[in-house]
Amino acid sequence: MAIVLYRLSSPETTVREEVARFIVQGADPASLQRAVKAAGGEVVDHLAIIDAVVATLDRNGLKRLRDDPAVRRVYADRVLRFSHSEVKTGSPMDDDDSGSDVDDSLPGLDTAYPGLVDATRLHGWGITGRNVTIAVVDTGLWAHPAVEYDHRGNARVPVRYDAIQDREWTDGDASGFVDESGHGTHVASIAVSSLRGPSGSYNGIAPGARLVPVRAFDKHGDGHYVDVIRGLDWILDNRDDHDIRVVNLSFSADPNSFYWDDPLNQAVMKLWEKGIVVVVSAGNTGPSPMTVGVPGNVPYVITVGAMTDNYTPADPADDMLASFSSSGPTIEGFVKPEVVAPGGHMLATMDPLSDLADRYPDHVRGLNRDYFSMSGTSQSTAVVTGIVALMLEVDPFLTPDEVKCALMRGAMPASDPDGGLAYSVFQQGAGLVNAYTAAFSEVWGECVNIGLDVEDDRDGTRHFTGPAQMDASGNFVLRESSYVSSTGSAAWDGELRRGMGESWSGVYTWNEVFPWSSAYEEVDADGTLPDGTLWVDAYLWFDAYLWFDAYLWFDAYLWFDAYLWFDAADATAGINLWVPAE
Repeated sequence: MAIVLYRLSSPETTVREEVARFIVQGADPASLQRAVKAAGGEVVDHLAIIDAVVATLDRNGLKRLRDDPAVRRVYADRVLRFSHSEVKTGSPMDDDDSGSDVDDSLPGLDTAYPGLVDATRLHGWGITGRNVTIAVVDTGLWAHPAVEYDHRGNARVPVRYDAIQDREWTDGDASGFVDESGHGTHVASIAVSSLRGPSGSYNGIAPGARLVPVRAFDKHGDGHYVDVIRGLDWILDNRDDHDIRVVNLSFSADPNSFYWDDPLNQAVMKLWEKGIVVVVSAGNTGPSPMTVGVPGNVPYVITVGAMTDNYTPADPADDMLASFSSSGPTIEGFVKPEVVAPGGHMLATMDPLSDLADRYPDHVRGLNRDYFSMSGTSQSTAVVTGIVALMLEVDPFLTPDEVKCALMRGAMPASDPDGGLAYSVFQQGAGLVNAYTAAFSEVWGECVNIGLDVEDDRDGTRHFTGPAQMDASGNFVLRESSYVSSTGSAAWDGELRRGMGESWSGVYTWNEVFPWSSAYEEVDADGTLPDGTLWVDAYLWFDAYLWFDAYLWFDAYLWFDAYLWFDAADATAGINLWVPAE
């Protein structure tokens, strides 16, 4: 965000100074306060979750602050923006939901996705996510019975928090806390809706879970790093009061640094370190490789891609990976996403007067016009968040790493007619999630995040790289791994191939340990490998192949040196890009 101030230097002259908001990290808050003041700036907030202050500074003040020995890092308060206006062009039918067989004459509608991931099987056993609280950081919440009350009719929203205004709503008072966008309600509804369709099945994945909405984005989906981090800070402070076990982050921004340097990622890692499961969208900028954004590029968390049932939920033979689903690997060489979940033409509750419903009226559904059909990894992320709530009801003592392990172990990779993998692990991760197998998976030993240390990573003691690299032919491969694709090779050429008879039937199975969900190499705090080699200069993973061409921030190490954040602070980070239904 840029703020324009006017200073009167004389009765005749008006001098314009540009002031921007920055996230500043360093030795301690008191030292940072003094450093900001000495630089001519003002501290306007504190973000304890990442040991940072928020300061307003002009250009000269920013330069002075960077030279202060008490300051370790300075980041711009980046703009996060839902790009709903960027609808893909094409024929009038390209963005149509006409493939759906929804009967709009009914007040309650069936949603197919709980059945696609075997959640309805758990519902039949009485497993609904009871006593588990989900926090959804998004655009707010519409006060609709589907999300306000659980499957037993009990009020389930103990508190609402607006991170933009830094204000809480408690005791059932929701006046003033709204969702003008519709996105937050849609995501929450997928995770927890307690409504039943004509078939008798619940609309949501975890209809018995509690819900805490955290608003960090406005009507148009615009938000700022500071607001999102403030929301995560509030969740950390209030997790025990409301037993928050799972956090849903259905947004994605382009990376502008290594994962460990991004302040939003640091906050996410703190939640994971403190025992909160974080489920994150991969992003909607696929199918090209290396398109997973922030905070999905954090190696610890559960990053979710999307698949579609192709409008035939009863026929898995034509299910396929969604073309918009972002793919890995990350710039640091980690495989992403971890899993995929339904994310095409997802039907869920939304206010018919919301911004999204107004922009896309053809996607409004239901007799009462309170359903909306929408595609994206935001929606697939909500499916996985609901599954995590079901898992934690079955075993409330699971750690975040154990939840991630069970999810991946229970997932079913898409296989081709010959029994090989239909998609690379960089596209589908471990495969399509399954609530039943995840909930009853035996978790023993380490099977994910092996060799990683989130506490050291977060405090800067050491960092990690993953096992992905590019070979001499330009294919993405895994080092020292037995992973084999449908072509008989571990290599992926970055192309998306669909409609070749792929099936998530469970024919292809994984070993007990996922070799790609591990650290391959440590990077010291000064950016060197254990042998003293400077990683950013010499550790290219692939014999000097130009992996980094698309990451212009890499050459100048932009988050540390000379990047003019005044020029980039308002750069759009496309989050949850509106995509045609699949």
